[in-house]
Amino acid sequence: MGQKKPVYIISDQPEREHVAFGFAADALTLAELIAFGKNETPFFIGIFGSWGSGKTTLMQTIRRLLLDDAEMHRDGIRPYKTVWFQAWRYRGHEQILTDLFQTILKTMKEDGFLLWCRAALTEGVQQFQFLKSAKHLNRLLDETMEIEDVVECIPAHALPGFNESFMNDFEQLLWEYINWQPQLPMIDAAQDRNGALVVFIEDLDRCPAEQMVRILETIKLFMDRQGWVFVIGAEFELLKNALRSRYSEQDALQFIDKMIQVSYHLPRISDSAFFDFLADLSPEFNDSAVEYVDPIRTVTRNNPGRLKRFLNNMALREGILRNRRLNVEHRHLLSWSIVEYAFPELFRDLRDHPSTLEMLREKIQAARKAMGKSDRWEPSDELLEEIGLPESLGAYVKDSSLVSILESFDVSEETLEQLITASDVVQATVSGGKRTPVADFAAMTAIPSSSFLFGDDRETCVMETPYAIDIYPVTNIRFRPFVENDGYQREEFWSKEGWRWRESKEILFPSHWTDPAWAADDRPVVGISWFEADAFCRWLSAESGEGFQYRLPTEKQWERAGRGTDGREYPWGEAFDGECCNTAENELGRTTRVTKYANGVSPEGCYDMAGNVFEWTATLFDTGSSGIVLRGGSWFANYSVATCAFRYDRPPWSRLNYVGFRCVRNLE
Repeated sequence: MGQKKPVYIISDQPEREHVAFGFAADALTLAELIAFGKNETPFFIGIFGSWGSGKTTLMQTIRRLLLDDAEMHRDGIRPYKTVWFQAWRYRGHEQILTDLFQTILKTMKEDGFLLWCRAALTEGVQQFQFLKSAKHLNRLLDETMEIEDVVECIPAHALPGFNESFMNDFEQLLWEYINWQPQLPMIDAAQDRNGALVVFIEDLDRCPAEQMVRILETIKLFMDRQGWVFVIGAEFELLKNALRSRYSEQDALQFIDKMIQVSYHLPRISDSAFFDFLADLSPEFNDSAVEYVDPIRTVTRNNPGRLKRFLNNMALREGILRNRRLNVEHRHLLSWSIVEYAFPELFRDLRDHPSTLEMLREKIQAARKAMGKSDRWEPSDELLEEIGLPESLGAYVKDSSLVSILESFDVSEETLEQLITASDVVQATVSGGKRTPVADFAAMTAIPSSSFLFGDDRETCVMETPYAIDIYPVTNIRFRPFVENDGYQREEFWSKEGWRWRESKEILFPSHWTDPAWAADDRPVVGISWFEADAFCRWLSAESGEGFQYRLPTEKQWERAGRGTDGREYPWGEAFDGECCNTAENELGRTTRVTKYANGVSPEGCYDMAGNVFEWTATLFDTGSSGIVLRGGSWFANYSVATCAFRYDRPPWSRLNYVGFRCVRNLE
């Protein structure tokens, strides 16, 4: 990776020059269906497929075939014109109908038809004389109004329905346009009313659900108007879910069934077509990744869009590592990227525990030695137990495709740290969604009024007022809006003492905010004083708009949520278990994602009540003390301070990389 070269990325635009993926015959069939004159209009075609599966490529190919005289001019073919309508450009617009008319008129203008109409009027061609009385269209032709102004002036007595006076003139103009052949002399009339305007609606599913429904309801208005063909590209489930936001499940399906006469669902791209596409898309990458083609195909699910994004993220990471003068081999970067996409749980484990990689490789080597010369990789549970593999890692070692990647992933821990940093900077999209755990980091759980056993002595304590507490410590991604929306510069969110401290120290964000080792979205925010945690709670109360008052928990509220009512030693029970929390015993040396230890949740469902980070409370350590109670233990401390009852204190201005917080609020 020492060679100096720019980063090359692959455009996510549809494939324009040829139809990859073996869909050429399908495109031609759909084009012939549209063009065949005996297929009565109006009708609607749905092109359905997931993001990146080739919907737009297919639709553009259909349109290109329709425009190709050699392909489509045969007996029985109707006259037609095509319009490309990018629905997502009009998100937020109320009157989709006027947006559609504007697009059609602009297409007519770009084709030269409006200029041709003006000449026909001047020469007195009979069939265009109706335009003299078509108030708005006439002003468009004599260039006293622009297209946008004409559309805005359309009377709207029954929106979103049609104004019939305008529609009569507009559709007469449309018939002339459909039959128009500029290379032929002007004729007396456009007699053929069998023609069609073919409207391609691209990326409908990029619109918000409400906008998708508005567009569908608009084009439904054309179901009884001759001469219209709509070709709609969308992901079927998104389309259905959008309609379900307004209609019942049954009505949503009936809406689709009634509107869409022809449904085409993009098939999965064949392996051979996908390999050809990869070789054509990036020959250099293809040559370097021959032995990884199968896992890459699995990772991207034969989806062209996902493949492009995978390659682009690879290219950017490689460029970053190269320009930082970090010597990471291409094959190692490729292996790491495949693990991230195909095995996200292992990816997160390695990011949290880099030393796990070497242990896995050692255990795989031991298992292979014990299995002898067997061609099949099928280690038994007994063998994995015999070689001392932790049960939590068993699924990884049983996966033969992953094992082959790990065996060649012979990187040092230092190189792995460099790869982790690069992946934190260039975050991938995994399984079609942003690489953030599905957890709702702002979720809270309700704690009812009750008695519980409190403290080392397990004294009975009564919690009279119910409350809600965060399920997770406040994460970096949850804290970020406070930083980015000037929470540090707005005095109204700070206590008087806290504001004086912030001003004197010129604090603008947590002390470890810009350090990638601590800044991952799903890690607890650290390097944060009690003053900052308190200000966040005040900001959250104002910003939520819910009328709730957020604050730091008292230590009794914290312990009740972490311990339940039975006075247990740890959130999960009486005995310490290193598999349930991030403490010094695990030797990780830093925070982990807040969702990691699902087997260590408290009886109330709260994560990380033991280990990961100590958490600020609203309680003074002793009467008259300036120290504030922290609870929960951390990655920095051992198991003895991770108990539910352990108390620790720090002054409110303390900012440490093993201290975070969570919030509570009233229930009503």
